Amino acid sequence: MRPRLWTHRDDIGSRKVAERAGFVRDEDREIKGGLWPTVAHHLVP
Repeated sequence: MRPRLWTHRDDIGSRKVAERAGFVRDEDREIKGGLWPTVAHHLVP
């Protein structure tokens, strides 16, 4: 299982830190039947 990280969609600083740490953005996903304002990232080995 790949490590995952969730950041708030509007928190650009957190998203940039995640990307600098080697995480890449996952495609948008529906959670519990609705769209949440988050961005999922996964770590690339």
